[in-house]
Amino acid sequence: MALVRTAIERIGPHAPEGTPFVVNTGAAPGGDFQQARDTALREFTLLSDFAAHNGFRIALEPLNPISMNKSSFIWSLPQALAIAGEIGRDNFGLCVDCWNIWQDPLMAQHIEQCGNRIFVVQVSDWHTPRSFADRGIVGSGEIPLTQFLRAVHAAGYEGAVTLEIFSDDSLPDSLWRSNGNDVILRSKEALTACWELWQR
Repeated sequence: MALVRTAIERIGPHAPEGTPFVVNTGAAPGGDFQQARDTALREFTLLSDFAAHNGFRIALEPLNPISMNKSSFIWSLPQALAIAGEIGRDNFGLCVDCWNIWQDPLMAQHIEQCGNRIFVVQVSDWHTPRSFADRGIVGSGEIPLTQFLRAVHAAGYEGAVTLEIFSDDSLPDSLWRSNGNDVILRSKEALTACWELWQR
């Protein structure tokens, strides 16, 4: 939390008011989910007040179950939305990342339930990962992106859709070794095609 506060202070003078800062919970120490949840509620409430004082927002990102016990103790939008509801701050919302939530059989319903709590939307694509950072170019994998975009729009979100792709230099086809412009353009073309398909 201290690092996030420092980031807000450093970036604040250069970022538009209302800019969301994305956070996650970290793992539950020793598997104590109750302690982790109590700590998250306390710390995120304090962080939200700090961010509001500086004119910014906080977006909690539920991570894919593959990150359980490593980077998060929540793995679904309903869990993240419940935390946001308990914190009860207008500037505390959610980051909805399709890579993290697409395997939820009620994905569309859960996205729509988030309504105006959606502050950030992130896209990439899924193939069975070979490391925690192994993501795919939009349109190259299994994520039903058209369904995802339809649900995000139905929830009322009208902000930016952000390309977030991690990779790993140890992979033989690491995206970090690819042409960055090509990765971005291919993702943009696939995203546009999914958007146009949804609008038909």
